[in-house]
Amino acid sequence: MDLRIADLKVGAKLVFGNYGVTDRVHPITWLKANKECEFISEFVLDLLAFDYRERTNPNRDIDFYGNSDYELSNIVQFMNSWQEDWYSPTHDLDEPPGMSYNQHRIFGQYANHPGFLYDFRDYEIESLASRISLPSTSDIFGSGTAPRLPLFNRKGYRGRPHEDVVLHYPGMSESSFCDFWLRDAHSACSVDILGRSGSKQHTYATCYSGLRPKCTINPETKVEPLDDGSGFRVIPFEVDAPIHRRTNVCTDEEFLALMGLL
Repeated sequence: MDLRIADLKVGAKLVFGNYGVTDRVHPITWLKANKECEFISEFVLDLLAFDYRERTNPNRDIDFYGNSDYELSNIVQFMNSWQEDWYSPTHDLDEPPGMSYNQHRIFGQYANHPGFLYDFRDYEIESLASRISLPSTSDIFGSGTAPRLPLFNRKGYRGRPHEDVVLHYPGMSESSFCDFWLRDAHSACSVDILGRSGSKQHTYATCYSGLRPKCTINPETKVEPLDDGSGFRVIPFEVDAPIHRRTNVCTDEEFLALMGLL
């Protein structure tokens, strides 16, 4: 009998898509987070700003520290693009991500990085049943002591940096934890993060924090075990209408509309 995404147990590992801090990419390992086929990356994949300062915004906080509105943020647009030149303004005052607030030249900037989905295969993008998103506070903490994602009943929710992050960012260690962005606004210019200690904290949108994305994969998508038994992968299949993301035949907006996600 064919094995499907729906058949995988909560906590199962799925190798799905590729990403890299630089142009050298690596396979992404995801963990099945609930029976509804939501997955979250096992590791923090990069250190990015949530949004850039809007220097013409009359709100002085947003002018200096960026916009905490998730749907208008640089990071959500980046996560859902497969184009090399992914940025376009989401509103009149929007600006691309540049120097992060803490002035570390290598941190936070990704305007010149291809979109997150750039190195995903067409059949992998076709398998997505949701946008790529950041986890929410309720995903981690839920109500009371129960997280919304059952994965975190079994596995600690603190994130460790991928070895690619350790390689490219000073002060990172594979044995230590790394904070990462949540999607919830704390104020007009600050956003919640999951701190290294496992507590909810917040920081300015222009600061950098970890990228630990989440997605939903079509439950009927067929998978097979990896040769080494460490997890699973999606069985490649032919896509009727290839996305041709590198040639910009289909725009991100057209693809999201096709999937009913706009």
